[in-house]
Amino acid sequence: MYQYICSLSRTSKKLLVLGCDGIAIILAITISIILRHSDLWPAGDLWNALPFYQLMLVGGLALAITMGIPQVKLSTFDLHSAAKIGLFALSLSIIATAVNIVIYLGVSRTVPMIFGMVMFSLSVGWKLAALAVLDWMRAREHPQSQVAVYGAGPHGIQLVNALEQSIDYRITTVIDDNPSLHGVVICGHRVQSRAALDKAVKAGRVDRVLLALTDPSPDHRRDVLSHLETLPCEVQTLPAYVDIIENGGMARSLKPVSSDDLLGRDSVDLDIPEISNAYEGKSVLISGAGGSIGSELCRQVLTCS
Repeated sequence: MYQYICSLSRTSKKLLVLGCDGIAIILAITISIILRHSDLWPAGDLWNALPFYQLMLVGGLALAITMGIPQVKLSTFDLHSAAKIGLFALSLSIIATAVNIVIYLGVSRTVPMIFGMVMFSLSVGWKLAALAVLDWMRAREHPQSQVAVYGAGPHGIQLVNALEQSIDYRITTVIDDNPSLHGVVICGHRVQSRAALDKAVKAGRVDRVLLALTDPSPDHRRDVLSHLETLPCEVQTLPAYVDIIENGGMARSLKPVSSDDLLGRDSVDLDIPEISNAYEGKSVLISGAGGSIGSELCRQVLTCS
C-alpha cells in the first residue's frame, strides 16, 4: 500500500490532498455551527447555512490552489508548512466574515471566526495523522535499521533532520551528555542521557549508533568512544554537512558537472582519425550551438581543425 501511494503521480497526490482539505472545510463549518449554538446537532441551523457551505467549499478550494496548499509535501511537513496553512485558514475566515456581513449566508457573524480556528486545526491535524500512518506503513513494508544519534548539538540536529527523510534508517534514540539538553525535543525525539542508550541497546531498539558530536574535546570523545565500545552494536561517526562541503571529508570528491554526466550513459570516444579527417580544414555549420549539446559539439569539432 505504501509503495502504491508513493507511486501516484504528483497530480494525483495534489488532488488527494485537495479532496481531504475539502472534507476538512465541510467538517470545520459543521463543528463551528455546533460550537456557536452549543447544540450537538442543530439541524435547522445547518440547513440554513447551506449557502455558507457552498461559498466556503468552492472559495476555499480555489484559495487553497492559489496559495499552493496542495503542493505542501507531507514528508517535509514542518513549521513553515503549518504557518502556510494558518495563513490560508485566516484568509478564508476573513473573506467569509466580510461576505457574510455584506450578503447574509445563513450563519451568525461569529461562525466564520470560529471556522478559521477549527479549519486550521483540522487541516494540520489530518496531515500530521496521515504522516504518522505513512511512517507506520513504511516501517512495515520497508525494514529499517534502528539508529541512535549521539549528539544533540548543531551537528546532531542536522543529522536527525536528514535521517527523518530516509527510508533506510529509523531514529529510536537521541543522546547527549549535556544535562541542559535532556528533555529537548528534536523532530519529535526527546534528547536523553547515556543511560537511556544502554537500555535501548539492551532492549534491541538500536542496531547502530551514529556519532554527531559538535566540537568535542579529545577527552570527551575518548570517553564516549570507550563507552560505546562496550555496547553490542555498530558505531559510526559522520562529519557535519559544513565540514563535508568546506573543510575536507567528501569535499575532495566533489567535481563540476561534465558533459558526460548529462548523457545518462557511457560516453562514446570520437577521438578517431577517420572522424577528425572528415572535418579537418572544412567549414561546418552547427545548428543549435547555443545549447549544452551544440556547444559541446562545437568544442569537439574545433579539436579537429
